[in-house]
Amino acid sequence: MVITEGEIDCLTLLQLEINAVWSSGARLFNESWVEYFSHIQKIYIAYDNDAVGIEWARKLSEEVFGSRETYNILVPRDNGVKDINDLLVKLDYRKEDFAALMEKAIKYGPVDKSGDKEEKKGKKPEVKVTRFMAKNFIGELYFCRQDNGGGFIVYDSLTGKKEKVDKFEVDNKIYIPDLDSDLISNGIVKIPSGEGYYGDTEKLLFDMHTYLNKYVDIGDETDRDIVLTYVLLTWVYRRFGSIPYLRVIGDYGSGKSRLLKVLNICYKSIYTSGNASEAPIFRLMHKYGGTLIIDEAELSRANDRCEGIKEILRFGKDRDGVVARCDGVNFEVKTYRVFGPKILGSRRSYADDALESRMISIRTKETKADHIPLNLDVEEFEKDSDEIRGKLLSWSLDNYFKVNTGIYSQYIDFSVSKRINEMNSPLICIRHWDSSFVEGLLGKARERHQSLMEDKSLSLEANIVKSISTLYEKKKGNPLLKKIAEDLSDQGNRNYSSRLEGNIVRDSLGLTTGHSREGNIVMVESEKLDECLC
Repeated sequence: MVITEGEIDCLTLLQLEINAVWSSGARLFNESWVEYFSHIQKIYIAYDNDAVGIEWARKLSEEVFGSRETYNILVPRDNGVKDINDLLVKLDYRKEDFAALMEKAIKYGPVDKSGDKEEKKGKKPEVKVTRFMAKNFIGELYFCRQDNGGGFIVYDSLTGKKEKVDKFEVDNKIYIPDLDSDLISNGIVKIPSGEGYYGDTEKLLFDMHTYLNKYVDIGDETDRDIVLTYVLLTWVYRRFGSIPYLRVIGDYGSGKSRLLKVLNICYKSIYTSGNASEAPIFRLMHKYGGTLIIDEAELSRANDRCEGIKEILRFGKDRDGVVARCDGVNFEVKTYRVFGPKILGSRRSYADDALESRMISIRTKETKADHIPLNLDVEEFEKDSDEIRGKLLSWSLDNYFKVNTGIYSQYIDFSVSKRINEMNSPLICIRHWDSSFVEGLLGKARERHQSLMEDKSLSLEANIVKSISTLYEKKKGNPLLKKIAEDLSDQGNRNYSSRLEGNIVRDSLGLTTGHSREGNIVMVESEKLDECLC
């Protein structure tokens, strides 16, 4: 397998029937991708032959794939060649020529940085991680706050067995659990204290429902099922190329904030607010890859903190989601992995259509249920939530490789947008066997699609009325439909035909159209136009 710097180089090799992937730039290789190369025996790196490409190819070999044998392909600089594609275009390279280059590649092995004699004799490198996936093993953190200790729970997908370990050796590497941070001991990042018995998925959903119902009231059954299924998704989200965000909409006193707290059972949940500094959020997402829960995420205020959160939300739904930021006094460029589940609490929808399209929303209302406690018993709540987290951990290890990510193709609804289908797909893959849930989710999707279409229509109507009024005031006469179209285009709206605008003017706005020598016009009547403007 060859890793190239750019997609054109990758396509060049694929065209010649050489297996290849690209890293979207020299500096942008995501360390979490290493697990996808665990089954590949030989890894070749073919970055550009400039200074940046050579340096980052070396770093990739020594620091990212440090415990593996890798081979750096040196791209010759003849005739101005700078990358793999140039070899094909400028030097007419064929498959056998590339094979010869691969034979001459520089070999890198496990890196010895310490200089210690014992390590030079073959001591295996130790790597601190919050999760690992190697060969047929998955390792997840556990931490018991009472004992102030923890380690890995390691799952063997071949035998189905789980075991608690202090460290784990596999693939010539020793994985050490990264538990030093007080973020875990202080509960900022929620880690289960161990595994738990969950029975089967239906029994787990029932236990989760019981836990949820003890602390919060979600009246709508479909909304409740969406919440429960999203929790399951957070524990296996890495199986998907893109995932939706869950947004909880509710006013003060509706139970919105309580629900967000109760959802600390999600995978490595990180609870914060929309007013928090975004700098630690980037670091936490990068290190733990957990579920980001943001209360009061209004995101309408134009400040740097909101922009940072928006940046995480723009890129965080896709597996290759990476954000580059300038950090420190020297403004060093660093990249942060931001892919992962997000749960947001807000009082209203977002004005940003692109951001809004990433959301699956539920609504909370003030409850009249008398069994819901006004205040949480912290000790009891922590015990209940940790018990559910332990069951979810066991479920995720047992089912990580069993999730059928392709089954959604049977449930595509062509009556809604591609984005809505895309956001629904992971939830359906998790719970496709429950026809009641699937029907409820698809029904909610159709309602959402209809609402979006109506909002777009109303927005277009408002822009048309505004344009008619502006052109009428300028010319003191009836505006041409084609001038209205030009005005809408200048405002950044998509191109609409004069016929469609004429239909909206007549049918939706109740105005009259007519003809002139220059074309079709809107017959402006001041009273009717004033009514539309209101």
